[in-house]
Amino acid sequence: MMEAIDFWVVPGLQFLAEWSARWALVLLVLALWFILRPPQRTATRHLLCLMALAAGLLLPVMPRWQVEIATRPTANPAMVAVDRPLTGESLIPEPGAVLSRPRSNVVARPLEPRLGDEERRSQPAPEPIGVGRLLALGIASIWALAAILLSVRLVGGRLFLARLKAQAVPCGEASGRLLVECQQSLGLSRLARLAMHPATTSPVVIGGRVPVILVPPDWDGWPEAHRRDCLRHELAHLQRRDDWAKFIQELVLVPFFFHPLVRWLLKRLDRERELLCDETVVALGGDPLVYARLLLDLARRPGQRLIATAALRPGWLPFFDRGTVAVRIERLLEDDMMRSLSPPSPHRLFAMGTVALATALGISSLQVRAVETPAKQDNPTEQRGAVPKGDGSFTAKLSAEDTPPKEVEAPREVAEDELAGVVVDAQGKPIEGVEAHAWHWVPGRVTRTDRDGRFRITKLDKGDKVEIRFRKEGYETQYHLDKATGQPGWVVVLGNTTFFEGRVLAPDGSPASDVMIQADSGPKRASGFMLSECYTETKSGKDGRYRLYVEPGQYDIKVRSPGVGVAGLSKEVIAANQIRKQDIRLEPGINVVARTVDHETGKPVAGVSLSHWQKPGIEGTSDADGRIEIRDVPPGTYPRFQVKAKDYTRWWSNACLSEWSRFQKDAGRGFQRNFDGLDFLIEPGMKDITIELERGATVRGRVLDPDGKPVAGATVAPALTGTGNSLTGDTRFSVPTDDEGRFTMLLPASGPCDYNLVAHDGKYGQWRTWANGVLPPFRTTPGEEFSDVELRLTRPATVHGRVTDLEGKPVADREVRASAADLLENRYYDPTTKTDKDGIFELKYVRSGRQFIQVAPFWLSANDAPAGTSQELKLEPGESKEGINFQIQVQDRNN
Repeated sequence: MMEAIDFWVVPGLQFLAEWSARWALVLLVLALWFILRPPQRTATRHLLCLMALAAGLLLPVMPRWQVEIATRPTANPAMVAVDRPLTGESLIPEPGAVLSRPRSNVVARPLEPRLGDEERRSQPAPEPIGVGRLLALGIASIWALAAILLSVRLVGGRLFLARLKAQAVPCGEASGRLLVECQQSLGLSRLARLAMHPATTSPVVIGGRVPVILVPPDWDGWPEAHRRDCLRHELAHLQRRDDWAKFIQELVLVPFFFHPLVRWLLKRLDRERELLCDETVVALGGDPLVYARLLLDLARRPGQRLIATAALRPGWLPFFDRGTVAVRIERLLEDDMMRSLSPPSPHRLFAMGTVALATALGISSLQVRAVETPAKQDNPTEQRGAVPKGDGSFTAKLSAEDTPPKEVEAPREVAEDELAGVVVDAQGKPIEGVEAHAWHWVPGRVTRTDRDGRFRITKLDKGDKVEIRFRKEGYETQYHLDKATGQPGWVVVLGNTTFFEGRVLAPDGSPASDVMIQADSGPKRASGFMLSECYTETKSGKDGRYRLYVEPGQYDIKVRSPGVGVAGLSKEVIAANQIRKQDIRLEPGINVVARTVDHETGKPVAGVSLSHWQKPGIEGTSDADGRIEIRDVPPGTYPRFQVKAKDYTRWWSNACLSEWSRFQKDAGRGFQRNFDGLDFLIEPGMKDITIELERGATVRGRVLDPDGKPVAGATVAPALTGTGNSLTGDTRFSVPTDDEGRFTMLLPASGPCDYNLVAHDGKYGQWRTWANGVLPPFRTTPGEEFSDVELRLTRPATVHGRVTDLEGKPVADREVRASAADLLENRYYDPTTKTDKDGIFELKYVRSGRQFIQVAPFWLSANDAPAGTSQELKLEPGESKEGINFQIQVQDRNN
């Protein structure tokens, strides 16, 4: 709910408030004009009101323009030189992963699920909704309710008017002839009917495709002069299409019912509209004094002019309106009434309307901003930059001033599991459409900035330090490697004054269009890992020209166009605010040929996809002969080629650089992995690559609850028997059940090892009703199939207890889990909870039998857990165990 408030309710209210404020500025100017020196002609006043209405409706699509007022100069920000050596292995871990020494049993927390699994292992404590969000939700609810009621009123009014038109009785022939006469005097080609209805006490026109003028039952007894004036007035409304204008006004009132100046404008339009129709009547020969007397008589007439008047505003125009009758009579009795009837010419009206609309839009789009005049700089290019050194390190020159530009307001309310901020340019203007991607190699955790430059990424680990990338065409790409979650006031400034530009040329010298240019500023070191490649990208245009915006620093530029050629430039240095002219000529690349074969049969395998996740376009699919050809690949080392093949779960190649990408079995258990990426050295003259694939084993079955009923939305996962772990160290081979509790899973063949299946009631990180269920260990061979496998969830036990430190103080927000002693479960689906502020926990959904109740940090083997952090219990189905308390040593509450 909070996400909906932050992403929809609050931005919507801000949008409506800004729109209202800008429109109010226009209307305030208009109102002051009308008060101090109103135009004499009614047509001019009406035109100005129409232009103010049009300007207000156009505001959301109009750009803002700024007037900058210079203030006193500011001193240059202090400069800080930072030496940061970049050495060591290139490593990109999964988010949340714990890097440890080989053969270590300690696990601080389970590894993050691999690509495609977006569920988190544990849900953070819910953040309070806060007074600000409640207020925003309340205001939005009131506004929405009022808008809905007004919309219902519109619809109901139209239906009621349609019923009145259907119930009306045609007038006599004399009135019909008078109607035709009045239409001819106005030159009106729009047809209208004249009818009587007992609900009316004065004439009223109801618009639509065939308008109807309703008159009271005593209409034929009115003096002919009065009837003529009334009909001319109502027909003048039809001639001006006022019935449609009135309907548009009511539509505008729906979202802006709260706006006093908008309501004033709409009432002013009603007033000027009536005056214009009165002027038409007088211009056609009506006597102003007789006409004023008629209005006065109707004002004294008892009763209402129409039943349920408030519901009929959408589409009716009455001859008599108590809200305008006084000003109409006053106008008719003015001495210069006859002299000011002639309206301005159409050309003059058009010119006046254009100027008025442009002025209104200009006023409403004005934004005054104070700017500080920077002090003179001896060398402005050294404000930012990176100076490489010979030892592989660089000195970064950074500005110590981190104050955001004025008028930039970043989000103030940021939950502990969120990253939020605002992205602006160097002048402090918000940038819309910037891609903000946390852990940018993992799909899903990505958003784009809104029109105010704001972004928010949710459901991250509380207190985590996150890598996040910002990019948009026309601006530099930024990587922030250690951004802590839950921090308010974050302003990201993207520059666009530092760039490479030039032309991309084919080997024959012709322009090469639509070519991807990548500038790599990696490797970059972060806390606990190193980001080996940090790309900034763009494409060449039709004429081969490109412009690549970058941060100051050193880059390896890589260019590839399949079928045309490749190019590479190394250690290209660019300073702040520098423009580097760099033409790039492509040369023929390396054609990589791979052959895919079945490990058992030696036959070619068709439909195998080979691709590199970081380099779009370096990809191919095997044909019927098992042949993959990827053309024009730049030379170099390519880690993590991904393999996808139907019915296959393992692949390896003796041409791989890494030992684990070749055929390999675990030395301890004999379990074969070979379901990860492949790495190759691409170089001229290389031989064809052979990739062997092994078919998986298929398991089909159902998940049932303890009563034998199918369970939809459950998860079936493999466990490597005797380890308490998954096959892969993540949730890669887990599958959900359908509405009938059925599942189909494709697993790597077990070979000489045992594995078993685990049924979990819910998705990853979710616990619903039942405890996990397990099957006995079994073994599989490539291509083997199992059908009608049945897994039963079990009745859960519950464990209650408390966690304190050695001084007896409660340890809050500490994870507690149950790990099965029979080692038949998968640790990614172990029941897990957290202690509350008093250190108390309730651990539910525990499978019966022997269980280790553990306090974080968790160890893969319970026997290796530190003293006091693990207790073994024997639980019965449905049992509730009390008093399971832990007293642990706490050095860092964040561990």
